[in-house]
Amino acid sequence: MYKIIRYWIVEGFNVKKIVTKLKEDYEQDNIDPRFIYGLVRNCRQAIATYLRNIYALDTLALTNAQQVIWVDEPLFVRNEGEQQWALGVINTATNEIRLELIINRDENTLKPIIEKHVGPGNIICSDSWAGYNFLSRANSCYVREVSNHQLGQFGLTSRIEGILGEIKLLIKSMYISIRSKNFIYFFKEAEYRRSIKKFNPIDKIKDFSVFFIYCWC
Repeated sequence: MYKIIRYWIVEGFNVKKIVTKLKEDYEQDNIDPRFIYGLVRNCRQAIATYLRNIYALDTLALTNAQQVIWVDEPLFVRNEGEQQWALGVINTATNEIRLELIINRDENTLKPIIEKHVGPGNIICSDSWAGYNFLSRANSCYVREVSNHQLGQFGLTSRIEGILGEIKLLIKSMYISIRSKNFIYFFKEAEYRRSIKKFNPIDKIKDFSVFFIYCWC
């Protein structure tokens, strides 16, 4: 069990590579990949549950904190060729980020997600996409700053794009094919991997073990 978690969390192996490595370690050919698939699937779902609970309990920017928050909505292309939008919200003071998959980029979708993560009284920076227009209205509880990409104004949106680029690369490097209904779990796995990349191998396993037990208790 320890080796499976280590190969998956620390080494970044997918199940096929884990099976191959275990066969080499134990010099056996009868290792059943179904158990490993099931374990990794459950772990991936635990990660999604853990991050969802963290998002619900921990606001990215508190009310009237007057912090600068950048938002952007990059596009993912799933392995079936289908497009999948995400919303990235980053606190530039703490470098904390919230990432959520979204169905579309209209105001009705973006507004409740931003309000969930960012308290009133903060500065929100975005591009000129119409879905953010609610931030500029007279009754808005935020201060909006706009970067116009068509005029070469990118500001810190490149930081969000860089972070999401890391996540895209993680998914692409580990997995060949992902079904649409499971994409959220792989997305959250990549987000979690990014959050622990600064840890050493032992701390990565400890951190994972703590929240894995938390999610199952």
